[in-house]
Amino acid sequence: MSSITSILLCFVCSGVASAQLFSAGIKGGIPLTDPFADVTLPGFFTPGQTVHSYSSSKKFVAGGMIEFHLPFGLSVEADGLYHPSRLTVVTTNAGSPATGKLSTNYINWEIPVVAKYRFLHTPLIKPYVEAGVNIRVLEEPLDGYMSSKGVAAGGGVEFKLSHLRVSPEIRYTYWGGDSSSAFPARSNRNQAELLLGVSF
Repeated sequence: MSSITSILLCFVCSGVASAQLFSAGIKGGIPLTDPFADVTLPGFFTPGQTVHSYSSSKKFVAGGMIEFHLPFGLSVEADGLYHPSRLTVVTTNAGSPATGKLSTNYINWEIPVVAKYRFLHTPLIKPYVEAGVNIRVLEEPLDGYMSSKGVAAGGGVEFKLSHLRVSPEIRYTYWGGDSSSAFPARSNRNQAELLLGVSF
């Protein structure tokens, strides 16, 4: 082994050994966009019928996070986020003043896995950018309708408070298209969230 290779190997190993390799914590926040688009569609079975569907509540996002820290400001983070949603469907028949309205709550989970890069290595403040994939586990009947895979990107700032890492961030996910049209709603493929992570 050459002397240059030995020096590089010692440098990398010392950087890994001096850094905390693993951190875990909680992450939560609020969606900045709705999971369902606000659309009016023709009815499936009744002529002249229209179906207006929309998200009636943005609610919240909350869950846990783990992060593996690498040398040179790099890390890999995986989250498990509980993301409930609420869909309201209003049905109107032509020539009739009567309407039907139904609101349903759905339980969904998101599992984003992102690579992060901290580009300012100060003791207390570290801005970062991130990019990766987002996978969601959907409740029926959404699991046969909405896409379960997307790409994610975002950025934030990490603050060091004693033994805690506090990281507010904005994360954007672009979801794949709906896998079926046989549902009285349309998903919003553009999703943005304001999140706050606390880890140790």
